Amino acid sequence: MIFMEPLMASVITALIAATASVIVSVINNVAQMQKIRDEQRETFNRFSAETGKAMALTDERIKNLTDEVKKHNSIVERMYKVEQNQAVFERELEDLRSDVKQVS
Repeated sequence: MIFMEPLMASVITALIAATASVIVSVINNVAQMQKIRDEQRETFNRFSAETGKAMALTDERIKNLTDEVKKHNSIVERMYKVEQNQAVFERELEDLRSDVKQVS
């Protein structure tokens, strides 16, 4: 029994030391995980803000391009009408020339 008491005291001391080591390790891991989560959240928020700005700029550019395309299409439609009218005028002019030749 005398031999067992110092051995038992050593075992208990080792268990207490191991338990304390595990507790410190768990506390450290929890703190590190919280720090990592905070950094990730900060990075995400910064990225979200930058992405929001980029999206707003992209939306504005798309709106400007859409307006320019509408103006272009309007000009194309008007030129098409002008060309149709020109073709009609040319036919009428040719008809008038042939009428003048017939009268002369």
